Amino acid sequence: MDNELSLLNCAVPGMSGIGISAVDSSASLLCGRPHGGVAFLWQKSLGYNAHYLYSGYKWCLAISLTDNKGNTLTVVNVYYPCDCYGNVGKYLDYLGKTQAFISDVVGPYIILGDFNCNPLAPNFPCGKLLNDFIEDYDLVLIDGSLPAGSLTFVSDVWHSTSCLDHCLGPQYILND
Repeated sequence: MDNELSLLNCAVPGMSGIGISAVDSSASLLCGRPHGGVAFLWQKSLGYNAHYLYSGYKWCLAISLTDNKGNTLTVVNVYYPCDCYGNVGKYLDYLGKTQAFISDVVGPYIILGDFNCNPLAPNFPCGKLLNDFIEDYDLVLIDGSLPAGSLTFVSDVWHSTSCLDHCLGPQYILND
């Protein structure tokens, strides 16, 4: 909830946090599992100067981290809709807005978060869209460097696993 975002600054000792909530608190009764919103936590002792960049959307937040030598990395955190045919239009809209947002980023950047699809599974509509986005903008799937079979989510409750969270960026970022 919006009124709870300040808790990110005390959630973990030695960490600072920032986030945005996508929960509509104007509804008289909240039910189900709230979804949306993104957040960052970073370790204060690393000495980075953190600058928050708001995209204008409740599903996309960025932070630019600058070290004491003036090197900057912008990290864009996203939360995309689920992979289904009914969300193709919305997914394309999110991809377009993400591209417009990162086109204003100066310097190296990465995009990470819950893309809610697997770009290596072309049989799924949004997975194909994300894969096309990666190819169209000469990006690389950085998490593709992980060992085969790596997972980003394991549910002990539902006994399920998935690989829906990803990290991508320009090719040169792999060398940095």
